[in-house]
Amino acid sequence: MAPELNHTGKSAAVRASALAWTWLCGMSLVSVSAVAAEPDGPGRWTLGAGVAATPSPYLDVKSRTRLIPVVSYARGGLRVADGVYFGGQLSPEIKAELGVQVGFSEGYKASDSWALQGMQKRRIGVWLGPQAKWRSGQSEVQASWQADASGRGNGFRMSLGYSHTLPVGGWVLSPSVGASWWSQGVTRYLFGVQESEATALRPEYVPGATTNLNVGLKLIRPITASTSVALSVSGTRYGDEVANSPIVGRRQVNVNALTVVSVF
Repeated sequence: MAPELNHTGKSAAVRASALAWTWLCGMSLVSVSAVAAEPDGPGRWTLGAGVAATPSPYLDVKSRTRLIPVVSYARGGLRVADGVYFGGQLSPEIKAELGVQVGFSEGYKASDSWALQGMQKRRIGVWLGPQAKWRSGQSEVQASWQADASGRGNGFRMSLGYSHTLPVGGWVLSPSVGASWWSQGVTRYLFGVQESEATALRPEYVPGATTNLNVGLKLIRPITASTSVALSVSGTRYGDEVANSPIVGRRQVNVNALTVVSVF
C-alpha cells in the first residue's frame, strides 16, 4: 500500500535539507578539526556557525542559502552532536565508536514549485538508528542504519562511507566517498506520485528501493589553537528509482558549506 499522507505538520524541502546539512557539516568539522577531550579531563564544547547552499532534487524548486549552527559536546569517550556516541581505543592506532544518530530528510509542499501543484505535502522525516565508526590512523569508515521515527513513509535507510584526512601545509584535506540505500518506503513517500495526484503531465509513479552515491571534500584551516574554518563541497547522485520520478528535476545535488567552529 502507498504511505498515508494525511499527517499534519510544517516543512519544506529547503528547510529539511538545511537541517540535514546542519548535522552533517557540524559532525564533519568535529571529527576532523576539533580538539578532543582528554579521557580524564573536562568536557569540551564545540560551537560554531556557517552558511550552506542547499539545492533540492525536486523539479523547479529553487536552491536556497541557509545559516547553519554547529553544537557538540565531548568528554572522554562520550560525544553528543547529531546523536549520542560512546567510543574507545581498541589499540594505539585504532579507535571505535558506537552510538545512536538522529537524521532528517527533506519534504515539500505544493506551492514550492509548479511541478508540485496538486501533490499532497510531504513532511520533514525524522530518522533514528545506530551508527558505528572505525578509525585507523588518518582513515575512517562509518556505517549507519536508520528507521523512519516520524512514521511518514515507514521505511529505512542504510549508509556506508569512507574518508581520509590529509594534512597539507597549514590545511587539512578530507576527501570522502560513500553510498546509501533507501527502502521502497522512503522512495515512495518522498518521490512517488499516487493515483490521486497523477495528471497528464505527471503520471502515477511507484518507485522501488534505490542506491545513491556520495562524494565529498572538506578543506579545514586552523585560525587559532581552538578555532577552525572549513569549506565542505559534496555531491549526491541519486539512483534510478529517484531520478526517474516525474517530480525530480536533478539527478545530482551538490551542496557547498562554509563553517567556523571553536572548541572551549
